[in-house]
Amino acid sequence: MKTTIYLLLFVGFSLLSITGCEGITWLSGTITDPDNSPVKGAKVILYEINPDAAIKESTEGLSNEKGEYEAMLTHAPGRDLNLNLSVSKKGYTTHNQKIKSGETNKSFDIILEPEK
Repeated sequence: MKTTIYLLLFVGFSLLSITGCEGITWLSGTITDPDNSPVKGAKVILYEINPDAAIKESTEGLSNEKGEYEAMLTHAPGRDLNLNLSVSKKGYTTHNQKIKSGETNKSFDIILEPEK
């Protein structure tokens, strides 16, 4: 019994050291045009605004046929992050939105305006 407990503790700590302790910041939402029609294939970039950082965290993806998107960043846990959510598609004006740490892990719906 004692050996099993030690083995489980060893495996658990080994996995923790392999995967690391990371914080996760997650955003999702829907991208539409002013007529509330979904915008498919919009480029979504979530990145950290930190001019002092040697490596800036970022992630990017595309909205699906329903205009839905998800963006996720991994980072050191407990860090206060200043982020920018950038959404763009040809024929539309790029949407940029600043997001603070306390505003993450929730839904952000975006309306893309046609270019003029």
